[in-house]
Amino acid sequence: MSTETGRIVSAPVEELHSGPDVLTDREDKLIDRQRRSEETKKLRLKNRELKQNISERKIYADRVYWLVGTFLVALFTLVLAQGWSAYTGFRIQNNVLIALITGATANVVGLFIVVVKYLFPKVSDSV
Repeated sequence: MSTETGRIVSAPVEELHSGPDVLTDREDKLIDRQRRSEETKKLRLKNRELKQNISERKIYADRVYWLVGTFLVALFTLVLAQGWSAYTGFRIQNNVLIALITGATANVVGLFIVVVKYLFPKVSDSV
């Protein structure tokens, strides 16, 4: 197509086509084979990436589970020691204990949400 003073003039299809008229069967098969080979390589890379993501997710899920568990056990120990302060001599002011419990709860819930969103992404995020 070309334009002459603002109007569109169409050219015959033969003039637009500059390549070979028809691919031979051999060339067509070669192109198909190359295309399938590239698609196979792409799928293999995607599978390798998914396997690696799964194994990493398992590792980090386990680490976060133990971190949260240890954190909660330490917090429970502090609260228990405060409750038995007459026997242990361990004292924390009430406002400090409340801040500690609130902060710990927020950290545990926030960490849990982040890990769950990473371990179980939405379908549109993982594709």
